[in-house]
Amino acid sequence: MAIHVSGEAYARFNPIPSWEWWPANFMNGSSRAAVPVFAMISGALMIARDSDPVAFYRKKFVRFLPVILSWTIFYAAFDVVAMKLSIMEVARQFVAYGPVYQHLWYLSMYFILLLLIPYLAKLRFSKPCDRRDWLILAGLIVSFSIFECARRVSIWSILFLSGCSADCAGERRWIF
Repeated sequence: MAIHVSGEAYARFNPIPSWEWWPANFMNGSSRAAVPVFAMISGALMIARDSDPVAFYRKKFVRFLPVILSWTIFYAAFDVVAMKLSIMEVARQFVAYGPVYQHLWYLSMYFILLLLIPYLAKLRFSKPCDRRDWLILAGLIVSFSIFECARRVSIWSILFLSGCSADCAGERRWIF
C-alpha cells in the first residue's frame, strides 16, 4: 500500500515542495522490495516436494480460473456501466492490454508462476530432470520472454490498428 499512497506525491516532483516530496520518495523507494518479496513468498508456498505437473495444474487451475474469469467479467461490466464505455471499447482494451484490469496485474504473474512451479520444484528439490522437463521449462521461459517483448514493442501498433490514439495527456481515445 505504501507504493500506492506515496505514488502521487512521488510522481509530482516540481509542483510540490521538496519537504513533501522527500518523505514520499523515501516511502516509495523503501517499499519497492515488497512486490518481489511477495512474488517469492507466493512461489515458495506453491512448491511441493512431490508435485506431478498434471496433478498440480489440475488442482491449481480449478481454483484459479474462476477467480480470473470473475474479476475480468466484473471489471468489464464496471467499465460498461460506471465508466460508460461501449462493449466494443472494452473488447479492444481486453485485446490490447490483456484480461486483467490494470491493478490486478498479480493474477497474470500468478498464472505464470503456476506454469513454472512444477518444473522449478524439481530443480529445487534435486529431483532428476529429464530432457523433456528441461525443454518444457526452457520453452515456457522463452515463450514468456518473446510474448512480453512482442507485447511491449507492438502495443502502439495494436492500439493504432484497433483505432486508438493517445493524446499528450496519455489518455486513450478511440478514433472510430
